[in-house]
Amino acid sequence: MSGEEATRNAPLIAAVILLGLLCAAGGYLLYTGWVPPQTVAESESAAMPETEPTAPQTTASATAKPVQTTVTTAAPDPHAPYLAYLEDTLIPESGSADTTAALPADGHTGIAGVFFADLRDTGADDMVVIRLDYTGESCAALPVLLWYGIEHDNVTLLDMFEVKPQWSAYCIRRDETSLYLSGEFLGESGEADTWRFTEIELAFRPDPDLTMLNMVQGSLSDRPAPLYPDDAELLLEMQLDTALPVAPMKERRYILRDYTRDFS
Repeated sequence: MSGEEATRNAPLIAAVILLGLLCAAGGYLLYTGWVPPQTVAESESAAMPETEPTAPQTTASATAKPVQTTVTTAAPDPHAPYLAYLEDTLIPESGSADTTAALPADGHTGIAGVFFADLRDTGADDMVVIRLDYTGESCAALPVLLWYGIEHDNVTLLDMFEVKPQWSAYCIRRDETSLYLSGEFLGESGEADTWRFTEIELAFRPDPDLTMLNMVQGSLSDRPAPLYPDDAELLLEMQLDTALPVAPMKERRYILRDYTRDFS
């Protein structure tokens, strides 16, 4: 090959030599197992995809539980029929006794107290109303005991008891199915020798019957012992106001105290 041909073919010869070197280098890399870094990362990513942990899905968590509410119904008041009868009938008929001040005998008339108790062993309460009636200037307004029960779904008067002795002061007490009335009377002059005392014991019988079991009377010198037990419940108290003149009788003032439930 002439010098002119060698010069003209030099680039081609250089390219062939360069290509041969690249092929030799590639063969060497294949022989040694070398892999480009990017290729390895992509291969590993493709071979083992990464996954993020997820919380287990359950039906219970996906569905809200219904809220359960408990409705409490108040038990009906077993005394409601009695209280309605008291408010609608008895108080309009008789009025309410005044406990706010010392008053003349006729100032304390009307419904003065009420209590509820199972007096006939029926498992249900009866109602006993204490009404005060004015009987004249010679004594305080006196108690009338009215015993009511439920008969055929109606409030019914079962029995009653009226106090007959004249009293200037008295107390009414209860122990289970017994009532105790303790009264005293001061005569016209107001002198000690005119005092008279009375003890009465009543019983509620299931017949029904409000029966007087015992009555004892005496003067100041032979005042009878109380018939009631020491733990008897005080229901009502009428007192002669001794802070004012006690004679003549028409000028006397009386103080009423009711210890039964508030029914007004």
